[in-house]
Amino acid sequence: MENYSNKIANVFATKYGLKKGDVVALFMENKPEFIGIWLGLSKLGVISALLNTNLRRAPLIHCIKVADPKIVIYGDELETEILDSKENILAEIGVKFVRQGNAAPKSAEIPQLEALLKSSSETLTNFNKCGGRGTFLLPYFLSFFCLITQSLISNSSFFLLVVIDILMYIYTVIFFS
Repeated sequence: MENYSNKIANVFATKYGLKKGDVVALFMENKPEFIGIWLGLSKLGVISALLNTNLRRAPLIHCIKVADPKIVIYGDELETEILDSKENILAEIGVKFVRQGNAAPKSAEIPQLEALLKSSSETLTNFNKCGGRGTFLLPYFLSFFCLITQSLISNSSFFLLVVIDILMYIYTVIFFS
């Protein structure tokens, strides 16, 4: 996972020029590559906008517009949904697309992440210390009024959530085992 995330960081820093504070939208199903991509981008200080995989057409376009990403990385399992909305997304905001997965592509013009990673180094060369004050995630939630809203999670808040989660696990193991 470390080597994979380093390759991701190197590719997006060198080929796409991403830096701290830039936003990348992730539109993928749950799989190990999702975590590797997310970690690799966070090594650069890039904010990941995590898009719900149930979004289609107008709601998907809305979320991408609100996040205002430089790049949308999508899994090949969701390629149909992206291609259905691609022209509208490109008309409203200039965004690049990168496809992740090994299935046969439906569009030859969109670069495939695996091909980009082949020439990338496993040694992190563009490391940027993010600190605890930067934005870490932009997860999207369906609000009470059925509007799609985003939530900001800082690096320090995420670290605090992880520590609390570990402590709760230890507590559970000690007192309920």
